[in-house]
Amino acid sequence: MLASTKRGAHVRVTKRRKIVKSLLVLVAVLSIVVGVLVATRDDVEPPAPPTETAPTLQEVNRAISLADANVKGLYRTLELGQAVQSEYYGLPLRMELPDRDAWALLGDEQCLMPCVTGVDVTSRGSTVDSESYQVNFGGFLVADVTMNWRTYVISVKPRQVSETAVLYLDEMKLATFEKGDAKKIDVTLKSGNRRSFRSMRYTVRHATQEAYMYAVLRGDKKRAGELASFLRANGFTPGYDVRAAIAGMSRSLPDNLPVDAKAYLDCKKAPKRTGLTAYSYRSKVCLAGDVYFTAAERDPLLQATYALHTLQKYRDVKHQYDGNVAERWWRESSSPRATSQHLQRLWVAGAGMPKCTPLKCDTVASGIRTFTFGTLETVMGYGYGNERSKRYADAAAHLTVKRQMQPDGLVKFGDTTLYRPVNVGGFLLAWDADGKFVDPSKGSTALGVLGAGVLSEVSMAAEYRGFSPSNSETTFDGLFFLLHYRCLKFDVGCKNIGFKP
Repeated sequence: MLASTKRGAHVRVTKRRKIVKSLLVLVAVLSIVVGVLVATRDDVEPPAPPTETAPTLQEVNRAISLADANVKGLYRTLELGQAVQSEYYGLPLRMELPDRDAWALLGDEQCLMPCVTGVDVTSRGSTVDSESYQVNFGGFLVADVTMNWRTYVISVKPRQVSETAVLYLDEMKLATFEKGDAKKIDVTLKSGNRRSFRSMRYTVRHATQEAYMYAVLRGDKKRAGELASFLRANGFTPGYDVRAAIAGMSRSLPDNLPVDAKAYLDCKKAPKRTGLTAYSYRSKVCLAGDVYFTAAERDPLLQATYALHTLQKYRDVKHQYDGNVAERWWRESSSPRATSQHLQRLWVAGAGMPKCTPLKCDTVASGIRTFTFGTLETVMGYGYGNERSKRYADAAAHLTVKRQMQPDGLVKFGDTTLYRPVNVGGFLLAWDADGKFVDPSKGSTALGVLGAGVLSEVSMAAEYRGFSPSNSETTFDGLFFLLHYRCLKFDVGCKNIGFKP
């Protein structure tokens, strides 16, 4: 159906978010209560340091080069000299109704005027080298879509066409379907051009902010300027982001940066809509608010971020965090050195740093947590001379290099090996001790997860339900880690590096 306002869609989304928020609040509160009752995780003997061999400078340089190409492929320029960072590689499909001057983008709930409602994508299953699903653009165009990653052929079989509809993949026109069309079309895409697979979805935090900080770090004034222009035009401060800590660019930001409301400003307002190829994503963090932050302070990601930020500001491994005794106990440490020692106890041998709740820690490694911890250990070890931290930094760097999508485009998942060449250079979201990709939202490696979609999101409709082993946020975190590791260990590429003690 075609609507002149977004009222109906907005009501449905609001109701869904209220339900999800209530469930998140209940789960988080119960977790916190149980966490208070159990003993702190540090009541155990320090583990033996990891034994992984440090990567060579050549290996680190190669990993940085591959990751650099990956994130640059996700860069999206907009009108007015602005730009954002797409979240992941997928199949960004959108439809135009030329007779009505109306557009519909998969997963877009901001909806342009006039607005096509009832837009949805349903998985039809995936194989080792293809993705298949059905797209429904409000009943105007319903089609089965298959992407073959071996041949780079995208196939579209119309099931329903109620009037003239033009289908696009990102900015590329795939086909024009007339009313009643049922003929399948096949389009061969250029295998070397990843730009057509950029998601239309982007975030201010952290991907676009990280893209800005990465451009500054690498001296790319053009991209830094375009990203900064977008951020400022929408009321955001370039570089005012939690990830400024791992980027080594947080020295001027408040002590409480990891839980500072200004660092999560996108939870309160959405950027202005610019063009027909991009829309902002509302994070699940925004649903839970303070409950999320309270629980997250028992997670290695925020704990390592606190430590890195404190080291950036005060250059003192013993500097005491703000807060009373109870608050420091809840964070499980009181200084960067204590945080390093605490997190070393959580390290999963052969895997890396897990995600933790107040109840327990996972048995698999999280990419963003391994990279943030690796940066902390690099600064503690190669910056401040802690020999034990050097071992953890080397182990984290070893795993980072090994858990990167290689030029062969292959990734181990459960009992199979998948072929996803568009993700080359990206660092895996999560993995087990055998180096196999793990869906971080499910903790499962069953191939059946592919059908449900790795990128399942509770706060917004899905844009893509295919297999996605990496994203911008994770790959930027891996890049920031390796750039600091290369500088502090090998004394290479140190220009603009913020963690030189």
